[in-house]
Amino acid sequence: MTSDELYKETIEQQETAPSDDHLDRLLVGTDLEEPWYKSIIRGIRETLHPTKLPPLELTSKPVEDATLGDMNVIEAPWYRSLYTNIRDFVRPPKLPPLEVTSKPVEVGSIWGAYRGGETRSGIVSLLVHAGALVLLLGVFHTQVQNVVKRSLGPVVYVPPYKPKLPPAAQKAQGGGGGGMHQPKPVVRGVAPPQAPKQFTAPTFAIQHPKLPEVPKITAPAPPIVADNYGD
Repeated sequence: MTSDELYKETIEQQETAPSDDHLDRLLVGTDLEEPWYKSIIRGIRETLHPTKLPPLELTSKPVEDATLGDMNVIEAPWYRSLYTNIRDFVRPPKLPPLEVTSKPVEVGSIWGAYRGGETRSGIVSLLVHAGALVLLLGVFHTQVQNVVKRSLGPVVYVPPYKPKLPPAAQKAQGGGGGGMHQPKPVVRGVAPPQAPKQFTAPTFAIQHPKLPEVPKITAPAPPIVADNYGD
């Protein structure tokens, strides 16, 4: 929809619009807020004896030549709407001065039945909240009890027990090499020499070991099943 069409439609609606003098009847004559018991009583009274309202009168009329529901105007091509927007931005249409027809109307106080007691209500609310806070702190407060420590007498620290063994007949000589007691030179912080290939010295075979070890393979033990035995 172009700006010219919007302007024409706005002018036609302003000409056909009725006066706003009857809008004062929509304002509520009573206070906006009232106590809960009064609202309950009023609701029960209106339910039992509903107010008789006059028949509804429709004053709205369909606007002639309205393009609000025209799909050709709503679904306009993008290039046409782009051209219209650019034209309105460069040369905006001149609209008539805005005429404000609304009038200020005196309304009731928003405090309703609580008017004049704002200070007292604030003090009562503060006291209620403070009392609730003190009650919560008193309920969930854990009382600390001083436990009397019982005296167990003097504490004597006993040193760890060390058995007294007789001195050995022969002192340990140290050395390495496993069970063959082959001493190795002490490392004095000298880096090992470099060589193109690592050399491992052969292991001396014990000719007559006292505890010979038979070579074995690493395999799980065979399961013992009762079906494999018997007739």
